[in-house]
Amino acid sequence: MTFLSRSAVVRYIVAVLPAALLMIACGGGGGGGGGGGNSIPNGITVTGSFIGGVHATNRWHHRLFDWIAPAVYALDPGKVARVWTINVNGSLWSDPVINGSFAVQAPKGMPVGLVFTGLSNEYLGYLSLGNGIDSLPLVNVNNVNTIDLSTLNSRGTIVEPSHNPIGAELQFSAEELKSIAQSNLVFASLLRNLDADKNGVLDMVEGRFFSLQISFWVGAGRFDAGMLTPTLVFPATVATDLLFNARDSSFPDTVWITGPSGSPFNNTPSIGRGASPGGLMGYLFALRPSGVLAAGTYQVFYKGTMLNMIIPDLSSAPSRLLIPVPSVTLNADRTIHKVNLSYRLSDGSPATLDPGRILETGRGVSLQVQMKEGVTGPYCPGHSSGTGYGVYDSGTGFGAWTEHVLACQNIPWDSVYGFWFDYRDAYGIGYMLGWARQGS
Repeated sequence: MTFLSRSAVVRYIVAVLPAALLMIACGGGGGGGGGGGNSIPNGITVTGSFIGGVHATNRWHHRLFDWIAPAVYALDPGKVARVWTINVNGSLWSDPVINGSFAVQAPKGMPVGLVFTGLSNEYLGYLSLGNGIDSLPLVNVNNVNTIDLSTLNSRGTIVEPSHNPIGAELQFSAEELKSIAQSNLVFASLLRNLDADKNGVLDMVEGRFFSLQISFWVGAGRFDAGMLTPTLVFPATVATDLLFNARDSSFPDTVWITGPSGSPFNNTPSIGRGASPGGLMGYLFALRPSGVLAAGTYQVFYKGTMLNMIIPDLSSAPSRLLIPVPSVTLNADRTIHKVNLSYRLSDGSPATLDPGRILETGRGVSLQVQMKEGVTGPYCPGHSSGTGYGVYDSGTGFGAWTEHVLACQNIPWDSVYGFWFDYRDAYGIGYMLGWARQGS
């Protein structure tokens, strides 16, 4: 038995479409847009300089072999002309690099990537903080107004700061960093692949944007008989939904996708599309492979053009997901009074995590209660999920909560099949985590 119908899944996936505008600030220089001085209210100023940094092309023994593998030692700091700030919703803007230095404004509450281009908008490199984090996770940073990356060094297209804000301005526990590094993988692959149609021009310079977005269906254990807190099973089991996003001047009704070896996608058509307020069109595919998606190139046939999209190695995901673990409190008549949550990593570590440092800002965790088959309500009019045997949906307006008292105190625990928790992390990955009761 499944918790939700396929129509409910479609509504869920469309709901997680990115909703921000794709902003390319128009201005002089470079021919690719991006005037300087972009101002973001209550944003963070990020600065850095290539002057004095160590770069592969500065080393004589690397320059000697440039003719053999020039792409490996491609970044010449003197050629860096612009820095592009790209967030996980597809919004992006650019600022000039003047005399080797830059200052950009980034919004608080979401990760951003920094990509560096040359005078002709050629791709030169991207910022990496190391340990698998190739972005700036600007979440839970209300008291941070400036991040100075200081001198930037590079190895090929990898640009690394001499001042790493992880552990300084950006504070995370070791377990939280594992979760962030995992969530960052798909976004980082996008930052390294910004010319999806391989026409030699970066998509953002052409005013277009393409990305793949994933959502996980997660099982991490169950409520054993008589228990009000579930038994956890590590690593978690997952299945994966795949979404293709596009921003363009027009959109086709259908796109087709073919995956690498080990993927079930073979010229598979999308089953529907949904537009976000910001102009992104999302396409959902019917297949939901068990486990994580196979790593490699996914070719999307879009408006007569083959786009090459990358899914990185996600094999570590079942051990690095953020798991909300519920604990149920009953009333005297065995109806549900409240649910408390703690947040743990799906590798079995007993340490609790701060969800505010990992989950998407402004969108909380939704609790959905599903009854056993044949048990119907309504138990809680106005709070029903309206799907299958779902009789309660808390909505997402409570943030990353640790305690939720149900709006209706008449849902009998002994008739409950289980819970769904619907949430999304700061990198835009959606999660539907199910906890079933034994014998349901």
